[in-house]
Amino acid sequence: RADAAQRLRQASLLDLSGQARFVTLLVQLDGHRDDRPITRSVLLGGTGNAALTGAMAAASALSVLEGEIPPGCHHAAQALPPAATLERLQRTSAISVLELLDVPIDHLRRAEEGSL
Repeated sequence: RADAAQRLRQASLLDLSGQARFVTLLVQLDGHRDDRPITRSVLLGGTGNAALTGAMAAASALSVLEGEIPPGCHHAAQALPPAATLERLQRTSAISVLELLDVPIDHLRRAEEGSL
């Protein structure tokens, strides 16, 4: 088991190829504002999956501590207060980029041309 864990660590370092750890999340938010449909996208860049997961767990724990969500099992997207959660995440070193964009994700695609 220890050998398998060591091989997994080595493989993850090889995947990085000397680059710093990072994670990029792109999320589309669809809803209504003033009875009109609205779509926005959020680009979030972080220092890695583990750091971002830990920061989210801490933000969730603070919401429980502050009484912002009721007791029980919930999905974060449905239970956590969005503004407070984003503010808490931004205060950590796990978030390196956070951009709110007024376009759907499809508008963010760009074609890369060239040869390798």
